[in-house]
Amino acid sequence: MVLEENHHTKERKLARFLMNMLFMAGMTTRKP
Repeated sequence: MVLEENHHTKERKLARFLMNMLFMAGMTTRKP
């Protein structure tokens, strides 16, 4: 199903975005 596939890709994109945000936050907080 195309709809299911689209939903899966959207979920994966969101997860990647969240991980990127966490990584950036960690990097900025580590800086003095």
